[in-house]
Amino acid sequence: MATSRRVLTQGEIQSAIDQKGPLLDLVSRLESTISSGQSSDFDCFLKADWLLDTITRPVQAPSLSGFKEIEAAFEQGTRTSWSQRSLAADYLGHHFRFLRVHTLGGRPGLLFRSVGIQGRLNFCLFTVAVAPDGSLGADDLYVLGMSEWVSDTLRRGFLTLIESLRPRGEAGRRASLYIEALPQITAVYAAARSQDHAMVLRLSDFLPPELKQDRQILLTRLEAAEHASLEERTRVFAEWQALHPDPQQLPLKWADFQLAVGHFDEARAVLSQLNERLGGDSHLMLRLGEIKMLARHHAAGLRLGNRDTPAAL
Repeated sequence: MATSRRVLTQGEIQSAIDQKGPLLDLVSRLESTISSGQSSDFDCFLKADWLLDTITRPVQAPSLSGFKEIEAAFEQGTRTSWSQRSLAADYLGHHFRFLRVHTLGGRPGLLFRSVGIQGRLNFCLFTVAVAPDGSLGADDLYVLGMSEWVSDTLRRGFLTLIESLRPRGEAGRRASLYIEALPQITAVYAAARSQDHAMVLRLSDFLPPELKQDRQILLTRLEAAEHASLEERTRVFAEWQALHPDPQQLPLKWADFQLAVGHFDEARAVLSQLNERLGGDSHLMLRLGEIKMLARHHAAGLRLGNRDTPAAL
């Protein structure tokens, strides 16, 4: 596994873009191929070996019996998952555009905006690193819709597997619960992949409370609840809000929920703060204008006795 690379600073990335050389060519190819529904350039740029190294390198437990075997199994399983569903899948066929060199999650990189056919908005940021041969690539991806690095998301699962190697009395309660409930958790994620949202919610109801509130499982439940009733969505969102009270930990979903329940000022506040975090974005400004117009129409409807809450954007 070739993992040697040097991660570039924000200044180095900006300089490489300004020189209009190989990095800008890569950016242009990412824009065109992802927008046309092809993942090849994305998969080539976000190097699997580098990303796996970013995930596993901080985890050191050589004294644990079976550590190397678990690590190898995790890497093989992750590669298989990526081969079946590219990390680019959520962006394919969307209007995918480079915005600027920026910093999110404490690390610099290339910031892109993704706008789906139905206007679904997301942003992602690639780190940039250089290999010993001078070739460029990314060793991690920050997904704004999840508000974290892909490496952090996957490392939690890896850490849980490592915890399962410890004697039962030494393993953390969450790790023990996770291993015991692994068949149910696998079924929840399988239902999510097949977009069986009702099944996701049914299966997750049988999980222990500690696991239902695991960040990844809670996000999966929240996504499923968005396709169920507003009552169900409100229930799951309340669980998220209790654990993660900062709207910027999940700004797009937070704003969309506030719109769904007619809290226009709250939605605008979240998106305005996000717009500042991203250094300004025309699509976010457009959404802010649309929300302002919705609020006016809603207020006019209330004055006329129509108390229906408008649908979320």
